[in-house]
Amino acid sequence: MVLACRWVGVRAGFWAEKVIVYGLAINGRAREAFEVALATTNVQKVASSETAALQTLHKYELLLSGLSRSRCAEDAEAVFAYVRDDLGLRPSASMYTSLVGVLAIGGVEWEAIEHYLGLMREDQVQPTEALWRRVLLGYAKNGNAELCDRVLGEMATAGVRPSYAVVLAALDAYAHQGNLDMAARWMRLVFNTMRQQAQLESVEPHMVNIGPTLRGIDSRPLSATAWSLEQPEALEPYFTDNRELVWHRSVLALLLDVLGEMSDGHQVVQAWQEIEHLSLHIRSLRLSPHVYMALTRALARQGLLSTYETRVCEAIGQPQNGFTYAQRVEAVEYVQTCLRGHLPARRVVASRQAAQEQETEEQSGLDA
Repeated sequence: MVLACRWVGVRAGFWAEKVIVYGLAINGRAREAFEVALATTNVQKVASSETAALQTLHKYELLLSGLSRSRCAEDAEAVFAYVRDDLGLRPSASMYTSLVGVLAIGGVEWEAIEHYLGLMREDQVQPTEALWRRVLLGYAKNGNAELCDRVLGEMATAGVRPSYAVVLAALDAYAHQGNLDMAARWMRLVFNTMRQQAQLESVEPHMVNIGPTLRGIDSRPLSATAWSLEQPEALEPYFTDNRELVWHRSVLALLLDVLGEMSDGHQVVQAWQEIEHLSLHIRSLRLSPHVYMALTRALARQGLLSTYETRVCEAIGQPQNGFTYAQRVEAVEYVQTCLRGHLPARRVVASRQAAQEQETEEQSGLDA
C-alpha cells in the first residue's frame, strides 16, 4: 500500500519507515525507496515541528546511504535536491558523504565534487575525514590516480592527515590501471613499516592508531611529496611513526588480492609467509576472515589453491583467526567455489570493460 502511495501523509511509524526505505535502497530499488520516503513525508509537519524535521532528515540520510551503497548516483542526486531545495532542510555531513562518495565511484569530473563542496560551505557543514576517504577510494576504483592526488591536495589544505585509506586507494587505483610497478612500491611501504614495528620492544606494538579519535603517537611533519600516490616512499616515515597499517587488515587483504591479480604464484606465497611471520611478532596484528578470503582468491588465480587447500581450511577452523561457526561454513564453501574457478573479474579487466562501455555509449549518442 505504501509503494502505491495510498498512505500519503500517514506515518506508519518512524522506525518502520527507515527500515523499508533503507532496505529498498540498498538493494538497488531506488524508485520504490524514494516513493516510500515521499509517501511518508508530511511536508507541513516538517516545516512546523523540529522533531518531525529531524526524523525526516534521518530517514533521508538512510535513503542516501542505501543509494550510495547500491551505486545509484542519479537517484542520490535527486533525493539530495529534494531534501535541500524542496523540504528546505540542511543536509547533514553524512548525506554529503554518501552523495559525493557515489559520484566519485561513478567517475564524475572533479567540478561536480567541487559543486557539492561549495554547497557544504553554504550550509556551514564541515567536510569530515569520512567524506575525503569516500571520494579518494571512489576515484581509486576508476583507476584515476590523478584525481586521487587532487583529493589528497584538498585533504592537505583541510588539515586531514593521511590514513590507511591512502594505501588502499593507491593499491586499488594502480591495480585498475594494471600498473604492477607502482603497486609493488606501495606494497614495499606496507611491509617496510610493519617490519620496523616488529622490531620494537614487546610493549610498544600495542600502541596503534585506530582512527581519528585516537592520536596517541605524534608523527613527524609531512613533506609536500607525501600528498601524491606517485611518491609512496615519502609516506613511509609517517606510517612507521603512526603505526596504523598494522591495525587495518583491509590493507593486507587488498594487497593479497592485487598480487593474485597482477603478479605470480611465488610472490603470493612469499607475501603470505611474510604476513604470517609479522603476525607472530606484532601483538596488535591479528589476521581476519577478510584476509584469509583474499588469500584464497589470490591462490586460486595463480592455480595454487588446490595445493594449499588443506592449510587454508585448517586456518579457517582455528578459533584465533576470528571465524564464527557460520563464517567457517561459508568460508569453506567459498574455497570450493574458488577451486571451481568462480572468481570476481580482475580490476584491470573491469576498468577496461567499463571504459569500452562508456565509449560505446558516447559513440551511440553521436550517431543519434
